[in-house]
Amino acid sequence: MILGKKNQTFMASYKIEKLINNMNCCKRIFIRKTCIGNIIGKQGSKIKELMEKGNCSIKVENKKINDIEREVIIIGKKRGILIILKEIKNILNCEFQQKLFCAPQLSTGLIGLFGQNINRIRDESKAKIQIHDYLRNSTLITLQEISIFGSEKEIYNALNKIINCIVL
Repeated sequence: MILGKKNQTFMASYKIEKLINNMNCCKRIFIRKTCIGNIIGKQGSKIKELMEKGNCSIKVENKKINDIEREVIIIGKKRGILIILKEIKNILNCEFQQKLFCAPQLSTGLIGLFGQNINRIRDESKAKIQIHDYLRNSTLITLQEISIFGSEKEIYNALNKIINCIVL
């Protein structure tokens, strides 16, 4: 008799869990206005792709909450919402870029002996850093272009370390 009650309890909790997973949920997130274009994509292509991937609907609210963020509403099954949130996180973490320009003689301190400094900065900040020659056509002055890719935090950390290498 006791075994039967445990089995009934298990079946009831299983049915509730199944019901919850099949219910539509609503998730509201806030994304910086400067990044919302990365989520929408050209002519809405990225947001359509996200909706298909997660089998959910996504709405970007036009009303202003503040001057920095836009509200994004995702409606669908719990699993689909999680898929979309993961995709959005990947999009936002990879889409930031910062560029710096400096004289070639300053970039030698940044690179360091056998690339020690630049590799240390890459490892510590987790940002992707590239250094290229940049030629200004109007003055024929060669500069070094330093491109930093990553999340805002990774770029911020890399910038601080780069500035310390160039200035010191």
